[in-house]
Formats: sequence, structure tokens, C-alpha cells
Amino acid sequence: MPARYSSEKLKKIAMGTMALDHGAAAIIYLHGLNEYPFLGELGLAMRLIGRMAFPLYAFLLVQGFLYTKSRKKYAARLGIFALISEIPFDLVAFGQVFDPGAQNTLFTLLAGLLCLEAVERYQETGRAAALLAAGVWIAAAALLHADYGVMGVLFILTLYVFRDRPAERMVFGGAVLFFLYRDLYALASWIAFFFVNRYNGERGKPMGYVPYVFYPAHLLILYTAGELIYELYF
Repeated sequence: MPARYSSEKLKKIAMGTMALDHGAAAIIYLHGLNEYPFLGELGLAMRLIGRMAFPLYAFLLVQGFLYTKSRKKYAARLGIFALISEIPFDLVAFGQVFDPGAQNTLFTLLAGLLCLEAVERYQETGRAAALLAAGVWIAAAALLHADYGVMGVLFILTLYVFRDRPAERMVFGGAVLFFLYRDLYALASWIAFFFVNRYNGERGKPMGYVPYVFYPAHLLILYTAGELIYELYF
């Protein structure tokens, strides 16, 4: 019997892979340490593993959208923590307190959630209306320069459309990931479907606000660690 994963386990896997990805960004790439052969190879390996994080979070977002008791509260939590996370994100991504050139992934997830809400609301009106409603939030992700941008929201929408068809979800979701990365990262991120397709529909132990707090907290910790390591050893 293949292993089966609850929502709790998928969140932990997503958090772990994301931490590896951001660890490489904050400690190795931000300071240019990828120029050292060993560290460059280590950083690449960490980032490849980390590519699984966004597909897992996107899948969990779709599940949350389908089963949450209050979508308004869900959206509010994402919005609040997106704002809280912006400074830590910019520190890790750009080495400065604020950079308007890109916004953190929680903004992408929020745009995806609102996109799904818009599609569900207007789908009875007709396919054109639903597509137009989705387009508003896809455009918003682009205008905000949200992490993963247009393709990130399209990926979330793809997981929603094929939520009951695992094979199609994997094929079309994989196609979106290919157009998002167009390199080895696409293949690495596609491995996330190994876990997605083994989701058992169970919640597991409630994690409360831990996944939300983890995002800005781990970014700050990794950025601080990167600065200290660089100052001490390089």
C-alpha cells in the first residue's frame, strides 16, 4: 500500500521543502556564495527540492477553499500574513527591507483564492463570465508582481478545475509548471504530485496559525543566519 498523506502531513512537507529553498536563497545565493563549487551544488539541490513547496501549497489552498467554514476569514488571514511577510520576503529575496519589484507568495495564494471564488460565483452565468472573473485576479497577480505571478494563479485554477480527476490534474498542472519554469525546476516541482495524488482527504492534527506564522518567521531566521554566517566565515 502506498503511503497516504493527510492535510497536516502535506503542510509539514510543504513547510520543510520551502525552508530548504529559502535557506539556499538566504544563506547561499543572497551573498553570492553559489560561486563556490560545493556551495553552488548544495544550493541548487536545496532549491530543486524546494520547488515542490508551491504546488503543495496551491493544492492545500484549493482544499481549503472547498472545505473552509468561512472563505472571508480564510482570505483575511492570507491577506494579513501577506502584509506581515513582505519585509522578511524582501530581505531574503533582495537583501533590502522593501522592494516593489516582487511581492511574496501569500499574495499569489490570496489572488488564487479570490480567483476561485470569482469563478464559482459566475460560472452559472456562463463560461465567458467565469473566465472574465478569473482574468481579473490573474491580472491582479501580474500587476502586483506577486511571486509566481500569472502562472501561479493559473496553476491554482488548474488544480481546482481538475480537482476530481487526478490524472488530468497531474498532466495539465505539470504543463503549467513547465511554462512557469521551462527548465529543470519544472521537473522538480512536478514531483509534488507524488504527494498530492496520495492525499487521503483527512485533516490530521489541527495546526492552527502555525503554517501562517512559519512563513515570515522562517524567512527572518534564515536571513539573520545568512548574515551571521557570511560575516563570520566569508
